[in-house]
Amino acid sequence: MSATVAAVDLGATSGRVILGHVSHNELSIRPVARFPNLPVRTIDGLHWNILELYRNVVAGLAHAVREEPALSSVAVDSWAVDYALMRGGRMLGTPYHYRDTRSENAVVAAHALVGPAELYSHNGLQHLPFNTLFQLTSDRLAGTLELADEFLLIPDLINYWLTGERAAERTNASTTGLVNVATGQWDTDLISALQLPRSVFPELVGAGTTLGGFLPEVAAEIGLGGASGTRSAHGHNSTGAGPGTGPRRTTGGLAHRGPTVMAIGSHDTASAVVAIPATTDDFAYISCGTWGLVGVELASPVLSEAGRLANFTNEGGVDGRVRFLHNVMGLWLLSESVRTWERTEPAIHLPTLLWPPRTFALPCPCSTRTIRGSSRPATCPLVLPSGARSTTRGRRARRRSMCGAS
Repeated sequence: MSATVAAVDLGATSGRVILGHVSHNELSIRPVARFPNLPVRTIDGLHWNILELYRNVVAGLAHAVREEPALSSVAVDSWAVDYALMRGGRMLGTPYHYRDTRSENAVVAAHALVGPAELYSHNGLQHLPFNTLFQLTSDRLAGTLELADEFLLIPDLINYWLTGERAAERTNASTTGLVNVATGQWDTDLISALQLPRSVFPELVGAGTTLGGFLPEVAAEIGLGGASGTRSAHGHNSTGAGPGTGPRRTTGGLAHRGPTVMAIGSHDTASAVVAIPATTDDFAYISCGTWGLVGVELASPVLSEAGRLANFTNEGGVDGRVRFLHNVMGLWLLSESVRTWERTEPAIHLPTLLWPPRTFALPCPCSTRTIRGSSRPATCPLVLPSGARSTTRGRRARRRSMCGAS
């Protein structure tokens, strides 16, 4: 038995669509589309360009279908914590970027209701000022949360636009800080204590759940013609706090013949960890992208005070596992610096920039100023080799910097 599948992998700086061919003792993959994921700053803050991102996803899936018309299934993963507020199946606004500053006051407000130690006992998450619970608190304080009847995390939003089905996949939902680390369900006691409305929380489903086929208009745009069926209603919308119960039948009477859309480990690190070809449980991992995730996979969470003070996190893994890890700064400082330099000097040559390696001192790369960041390299010194001058049109490039000014 063999099958060809498409993976939509959305990172904080770029996205890609990859075809994978699976058969007996074989897995081969090849990228068919890659596109930038650039935020947009408006008068009210920093946002994801979610519509452009979705357009690129659909275009990438169309490319995948042209190469493999018999595509079996499609799945989406992305970065964590960010979401769209919804009402009646429509977005109420463009999703905020987690590096926006709006949640800073919300951290104080949330901690006034539930202290850091108590939060950790419920959710097992390290403190990051952009965790979803703080962003939702910001929406509550601004009065926008009361307008919503649901919120959808980024991969769940893309899945909804593709299929009409609304659900929250559990690994990514675990990063909201509102899933109980022991039960894997929405923590209704914590939600109430934080004065958040229970009604906005979608049904939780596990990795491996079938969401359904493409909506007819999506199928047509991708190039599947009539491959997907017709739908009488816009899918499922459960506002309960219970978990999903296994593989899920698509609602709305949809009978599809094209690819199915699956909920997988939709937090990108969850999918990365489950793909590690480990032969025992005794292994550690470093998953490096915009962020670096350093940790282990466990059968149960670690909720000690030492773990909390060391800012370790317990995130949901596939098959009920726990990703016990620490977030460290990944390649974001480098990518943002290159993006800034390319505004005036497009010929940035990374091998020359990065080799030979040098030792230099940096301020704490996970400080608030670098988490919030700026596209202006200003405070973190980066020593470049003398040969880098040729790639920077003669500028003084021996010392450059990689993060925003405080």
